[in-house]
Amino acid sequence: MVTNANIIRQKWLDNDFYGSTFALNYEGQKGLKFTFGGGWNKYIGRHHGDVVSGDIPAEYIGKRYYESRSQKTDLNLYSKATIAINDYLEGMVDLQYRTVGYVMAGIADKRQDISQTNTYSFFNPKFGLTHKTGDNSSAYVSYSIGSKEPGRQDFVDNPNKKPNPEFLRDLELGFIQKGTKVSYQLNGYFMDYKDQLVLTGKLNSVGEPIRQNVTSSYRLGIEGNLTLKLSKQVIWQGNLTLSQNKIADFVEYITDYDSGEEKSIARGKTDISYSPSTIAGSNLTVKMGNLETSFLTKFVGKQYLDNSGLEGRTIQSYLTQ
Repeated sequence: MVTNANIIRQKWLDNDFYGSTFALNYEGQKGLKFTFGGGWNKYIGRHHGDVVSGDIPAEYIGKRYYESRSQKTDLNLYSKATIAINDYLEGMVDLQYRTVGYVMAGIADKRQDISQTNTYSFFNPKFGLTHKTGDNSSAYVSYSIGSKEPGRQDFVDNPNKKPNPEFLRDLELGFIQKGTKVSYQLNGYFMDYKDQLVLTGKLNSVGEPIRQNVTSSYRLGIEGNLTLKLSKQVIWQGNLTLSQNKIADFVEYITDYDSGEEKSIARGKTDISYSPSTIAGSNLTVKMGNLETSFLTKFVGKQYLDNSGLEGRTIQSYLTQ
């Protein structure tokens, strides 16, 4: 019996995707705009892996070592309405119902049985108000609830714990000013998550990042952009985002390969991986006839490679031009 060998494998995916969408639009009096629409689609993926060669008996060469079939059916219906409450105030309501069904059967690449059926139903509402403060300026506020199912790969990469869907409550407010020479926008947001799927910092066998649920997390920040038309030939655009991206109480699980047991480490409040607290950009454009030249600058602040909050697992801030 062969238990350890050097082999060359090939992994294959054959997939089909089809569906349909529709939308009905209506415009009435007093600035009323109404849309009702939806869509239905189905994805079928057939996964398998073959042993191409290796230091193994000949009868194993060309054999299929795993095979699975996954099917995802997605149905969504939505209605969206905007209405002018008065000359300065506009309201918006956006309601979506979505149902997702997974049917998976067979063996995945780590030889684990992934056969299961999962069905999710989501109601995602959004409400907003926009106040016209001038001929070229407005202020707005919105509140929305969002939800998202885990992907097939989340089930494969977390065989010992079934991933949960994500839920989000998002509050945003901002101000927009448009002018011939100066335009800008400021936006503040608070995104409160339950069971957010965050990157763990690990990669699976084909190099894809692995995600896991965290019970409670949030993103709080302010973002802005500014456009200055310095002349007919020179335009400068800049943007800046400052944020906090935190997991409320993170527990890290580490495998002890000597004992085979999984140990837990309570890290407390930590930063979400790959979520820098500062991002900034600049674009200086000069136009000369049919020639246009741009000088681009981007700054990305320090970010963590995983969710442990340890300084030794970071990408330091960097600037590119």
